[in-house]
Amino acid sequence: MYRVPEILSGDVEDRKAGDMAFFHEFCDEGLKITMSNGDIEQMYMLGKRVQEKVRPLLVKFKDEETKRKVIGMAKGLKLARPRYKEISIAHDLTPQQRERVKEVRRKAMDELQEEQQKDAGSANKGNVKIIVIGQTSAKPRAVKPRLHDTTCCQTGLTTG
Repeated sequence: MYRVPEILSGDVEDRKAGDMAFFHEFCDEGLKITMSNGDIEQMYMLGKRVQEKVRPLLVKFKDEETKRKVIGMAKGLKLARPRYKEISIAHDLTPQQRERVKEVRRKAMDELQEEQQKDAGSANKGNVKIIVIGQTSAKPRAVKPRLHDTTCCQTGLTTG
C-alpha cells in the first residue's frame, strides 16, 4: 500500500498497533470489506524511517483469496473519503516480475499504436486502457478494454 499515513511514535509497538488500526479502518470505510486480524500474516513499513518521506506498508495475507478481495475492491477508492483516495494498492512484485509486466505492457502499447495507425480513418476509435493481468504469474498478459464500447462491459474484456 502506498501513501499510508505513518504513525510518528518512537515506540515500535505503538506504530504497529496504529498501522493495524488504520488498515482495518481503511478496509471497513475505504474498501467496504471486513478484515480480521486472523486474515493478516504480517504487516510492516518498508525501508528506513526518513522524515518527510512516506514509506509503503506491506501487508501479507494468510491466503490468496483475501489478497484478491482487497486488490479487487481497490477500484472503489475513487469514490472513497478524501482520506483514502490517495492510497494505492499494488502486488508486491519481484524485480523480474516487474520487468516482465513492463515488457508485456510495452508490447501491448506497440500493438495498439500499430492498430491505430492502420485504422486512422476508421470510426472504430476510442479510449483504450492497457491492463496487465496475472502480474504475479509466470505468464502475465495484457487486455485492452475499449472504454467507449458497451459490449465490453457486457461480455468481458477483449484480449490483446
